[in-house]
Amino acid sequence: MPAAALALMVMAVLAIPAVSQSATAQSEDSEGDGILRKLDMHPIVFALVHRGRIDGRVTIELTLDAQSQDDMADIRLHEPQIRSDFVTALNGLARQRFRVTDPIDPDLVVAYLTPYLNRRLGHDRAAIYVQSALIEPL
Repeated sequence: MPAAALALMVMAVLAIPAVSQSATAQSEDSEGDGILRKLDMHPIVFALVHRGRIDGRVTIELTLDAQSQDDMADIRLHEPQIRSDFVTALNGLARQRFRVTDPIDPDLVVAYLTPYLNRRLGHDRAAIYVQSALIEPL
């Protein structure tokens, strides 16, 4: 089996989330009105491939902060598509910008993912926050 095919297979296995689990909403509300507007997404985990070789494992934990309760309902409705967009986008970003020896810039991740979120929900209906972004060398 060629190394590239093996790398793609490993990436696919690492990127598969626990589909049966849904993301959990935080019990905090930002304005004190009792409405939950934050959604902690399950960690996005994928292989970091450089020159056809798997160099590490990337784990990124994101939180989505909705502007209103209606926006939160849309986030929950489109969560599988948003997650898929994020996984695809982060794999592309990782090929270009991530290295095992360098830390992940959370501002870069947010700036890169925001257009994907805006495409699904509409402009400025939610914000993205990076809770953690790690690269584990293999």
